[in-house]
Amino acid sequence: MATPKLVVLENIWDVEWEEDRSVRPLFEGWSRSMGIDVAYKPFGNSEQLHAWLEMFAATKGSPSVCYIAGHGVGKRLAGFAKNDINLGAQIQNAFPRRRGRIPKIGAVQKGVLVGACGSWSESELERVLAVTNMNLGWFAAYHGDTWWFESTMADLLLLTYLFEGSPKARAVGGVAEYSGGGTGPMSPMSAASAMIRDFPLAKAMGFNIAVR
Repeated sequence: MATPKLVVLENIWDVEWEEDRSVRPLFEGWSRSMGIDVAYKPFGNSEQLHAWLEMFAATKGSPSVCYIAGHGVGKRLAGFAKNDINLGAQIQNAFPRRRGRIPKIGAVQKGVLVGACGSWSESELERVLAVTNMNLGWFAAYHGDTWWFESTMADLLLLTYLFEGSPKARAVGGVAEYSGGGTGPMSPMSAASAMIRDFPLAKAMGFNIAVR
């Protein structure tokens, strides 16, 4: 496999034998359709998430985006059957901001997208960026309860626009009309704005993004 552009870190969703839910099949289908390589790594506790995030932060260039999927409550993610993973602290530990010399910014600033219920307002996302180093360029997550399938679709649309661009649109009689071709890769904020334009349910589910 070529160097992935995206790494997906997923926590277990269900502890019952009968349930086997995962975003992996959705991302694998998206990866094949888009021709974008994706690395998939499961985690079950803080230590495992820390190890993967630290590796992501330390890698120069690609992968440039880390997608974290799992159950969320407030600002925590569920470990195995309990909400014990402090997400903000995990990201801060992976991208530490140290006193003294400002770390050299990589050619590609990295971003973290969280596909989980949570309590992440835009100002709270900005606070995380304020205490991390400059290599973390953006952070996106949800403020409220999300629907599993619909939020995953919103996240995949955002990633599509980020890496490949959105369809070109123009207003015709107050209605968006789309033409062939795309815009090409978009900035995180532009990709998020286009995603919300085309999939407004994302905003209703509390999607927020902060960009450095």
